[in-house]
Formats: sequence, structure tokens, C-alpha cells
Amino acid sequence: MIISKNLCIQNIGIILLWGDDLFLREYILPYSDSKYYTYDEISQLSSEDLRIARNEIFARYGYIFSDEGLKEHFANCSWYVPTGMSSEEIESSLNDFEKQNLQLIKQCENE
Repeated sequence: MIISKNLCIQNIGIILLWGDDLFLREYILPYSDSKYYTYDEISQLSSEDLRIARNEIFARYGYIFSDEGLKEHFANCSWYVPTGMSSEEIESSLNDFEKQNLQLIKQCENE
């Protein structure tokens, strides 16, 4: 199996065997909930990676996506657990790291 930053691992056994490093590869921005990313870090991402990174923040809270591509992408991530929280509920739950990173991602998407 080829592993890239755009591919979520489907075999949890591999995750457990290889540990956190492989688990982190399931994310575009693995620390968007605990680190302030810089413009230089975010602006290097492709438009598709920006889209996924923005939605990772919502996926961490279990948002159920209507977009088939996002639904499929996150369904293949071992950490994703759909909860049914609405985007409004999630937005009111975001921490400061997530809020700032979300704003920066949106800024880069609009450039």
C-alpha cells in the first residue's frame, strides 16, 4: 500500500503496528487542534489539500459530510467517528487553535 498525505489508511492493524507516525499521516494538518500553523505552512498546500484540511477540523468532531468525496475520504480515516454534530455546534466548540487555523485555511483558499 502506498501512503501519501492525501491517503487515509484503511487497515487499523497497520496503524497499531506502526504507531503514531503512520496515524499522523492520515491528516493534512495533524495538529490543527493544538498548534497555530503559519501562513508559510498553509499556503504551500494545494487547493484540494486546503479543502481537506479545513474539513478535518470538522471531522474531528464527527461532522457527517454530505459531499461524497469528503464522506469517502474521512470514512477511510481510522480516527473519524461520525457523531452527527451540526456545523453550528462544532463552530461553537472550536478551540482557539482551530478557529485561527480555520481562518488561515480559508484565507489561503481565497487567494
